[in-house]
Amino acid sequence: MPTGIYIRQPISETHRHNLSVAMKGKQNRLGYKHSEEWKQNKSEAMLGNHYALKGEIHIYGYVWIYLPGHPKGNMGCYVKQATLVLERKLGRPLLPQEIPHHINGIKDDDRPENLTAFPNGSEHKRFHSLRGDYFGGKEGNSKGGRNKNVRS
Repeated sequence: MPTGIYIRQPISETHRHNLSVAMKGKQNRLGYKHSEEWKQNKSEAMLGNHYALKGEIHIYGYVWIYLPGHPKGNMGCYVKQATLVLERKLGRPLLPQEIPHHINGIKDDDRPENLTAFPNGSEHKRFHSLRGDYFGGKEGNSKGGRNKNVRS
């Protein structure tokens, strides 16, 4: 395969026309924009037909709540329930770098007394690495947890 810098050539009007004819009736991934009304209708329809009728889903043990517009929401407008509970407990929104932490280690136990906030991801990672259980690293974890069965 050739290497180097390639300069993209401009598309001719004929080629642009042929592309538009070929893509007619199809969703064009480049520059295709839906109206806000269409997005709202689609969102309402999807929520009504979604498998999680309560607006919550479970991913990797965490409970996610459908909440469009939340600053800590992901692209699908879902926010971790732990974040919402911790924000209510603290009486303020979490800062962008703050990380909710489950004290007892149970990811779906979102009781206020079981949640605390770490100032950033580095402190949270440090806490778990000092305990020897980062990456869910119980004994023999290949992702970085200390194997307590091996003598050094």
